Amino acid sequence: MQICVGLGCEGRRWWFLRRNLAGNPNQTDFHSQLLLLSVPSYHIFLGIFILVSYIERQKPNQAGSHNSVQDGNSSLETTSKPTYCCSPSFRRNYINTSKMSNLEEAELQLSELDLLSSMFPNEDDFKVTDQLALAELKDYVGKCTLEVPSSKIQFILYLDVETPDENKVPLSLCCAFPLKYPTVLPEVTIRSPVLSRSQQVEMNTDLITYLKKHCAGDVCILNAREWVKEHAVMYINKEPLPSTVKKSDIQKSECILTRLWIYSHHIYNKQKRKNIIDWSKELSLSGFSMPGKPGIICIEGPQKMCEEFWARIRRLSWQRILIRHREDISIEGTETEMEKQKKFMTFEEKIFDAHGARGNHMDLGQLYHFLIEKRCGEIFQLYFGVEGQ
Repeated sequence: MQICVGLGCEGRRWWFLRRNLAGNPNQTDFHSQLLLLSVPSYHIFLGIFILVSYIERQKPNQAGSHNSVQDGNSSLETTSKPTYCCSPSFRRNYINTSKMSNLEEAELQLSELDLLSSMFPNEDDFKVTDQLALAELKDYVGKCTLEVPSSKIQFILYLDVETPDENKVPLSLCCAFPLKYPTVLPEVTIRSPVLSRSQQVEMNTDLITYLKKHCAGDVCILNAREWVKEHAVMYINKEPLPSTVKKSDIQKSECILTRLWIYSHHIYNKQKRKNIIDWSKELSLSGFSMPGKPGIICIEGPQKMCEEFWARIRRLSWQRILIRHREDISIEGTETEMEKQKKFMTFEEKIFDAHGARGNHMDLGQLYHFLIEKRCGEIFQLYFGVEGQ
């Protein structure tokens, strides 16, 4: 509390909001009160909110006073913890983000996503496009698994920018969290059907420059969104705008081609092999599978169909199975454009000179040359840790 006093009225209001949230964790009510802050303080304290959430997660349980929180029929014991308030500069100076563990980075990613969800509860404003990656992140942070997430969290923020002539221009921020975010910058791309390609390229370049200069090592999606709201009109005014486009038109024009490279300890079972082929055809996916030890599956197609395939496959009994690599390609246009981005035209099971006592080992040299033909030879090293020959 003493630290907050030094921040004046805004600091005391922040302290009140944090205390109020702890007593009655109503996210919607909290956000409505947070809006009472002045604009500069609003952005500062949003950053503080994420940091405080992260610090509180890290503090071990301590002996002392406990608060009983009722949730339905269950009662949870929580240790009373102090609230820490600090500025973004404190985090840059005293938290060495270059030495963050994978778990710490994952926790910060999840905290920022929680904040975005509470601020923008409607899908018209904020939408996580990769629910599978979000589930993996939650499992990892919740220590349900020791496997580091293999997929990037991907989401879209939608917003309208008002021009001087009172036109509203819809924009979308397509974002992805690299596995090392926030140690490294996020992937952020601004798109709009009413902007020319040159306008979008220029605005995206300037946004990345801003993030590198001011947000390196920090969570920064809200900063990026605010920068776009404040500066987009400068790029929009450089060229005449076409007719008005609705925000929903952005969502319709955006589709994502996903390619999953799946690794299994082995694939022997005939029923599993049949399921892989049948499900890929049912979901209109292309790619290939290589049975044996190890087992490899590659599928590509619309994002939702790939996620459905993975959800079915992982429910089967496996000694070990995981997504070794994931590719998501944003495509603006029709299905014809998606077909052009595909590496495979159909789905098939590939046998590369099976050998070994049970005929369960494939010729990896042939696999490598097959991948080269399909313009994805770099995947071989991701699977096996060595360059192919």
